[in-house]
Amino acid sequence: MDREGFVIKAEGPNVTVRFRRISGCGENCAHCNACGGQYEDLELQTNMKLEAGDKVVVSSPQGTIYFGLFFLFVLPVVFPLAAYILFTSQVGKTAGWIAAAAAIVLWLIGVFLLNRSGRFARRSRPRIVGKATDKK
Repeated sequence: MDREGFVIKAEGPNVTVRFRRISGCGENCAHCNACGGQYEDLELQTNMKLEAGDKVVVSSPQGTIYFGLFFLFVLPVVFPLAAYILFTSQVGKTAGWIAAAAAIVLWLIGVFLLNRSGRFARRSRPRIVGKATDKK
């Protein structure tokens, strides 16, 4: 996913980029104005020589974003439910509840480990891929 923003502060490799907040109305503020025309700032690091006012393109890896969304929102529902159904049909209702609780604990451990993973943090971090060009 690529987004364009403006550099508002550049101090060596540390750059702050400002984006217009994405809203559900497709950024047609004259039509909706639900977001109030708000902005969001993102602090990034880059080796590019940038100055305040430069228009840049920032890219986020989609696969990593989708994996995180799946891990945080889908897995905590599907994993315990599947464990409950499997163990209830094979062993009994009590075993199903214990398996569902164990699945939730395993999911929480996974969230903790993923949060501490430097590799995942590096892969999921947005990056400045270049200066934006105005195509008219």
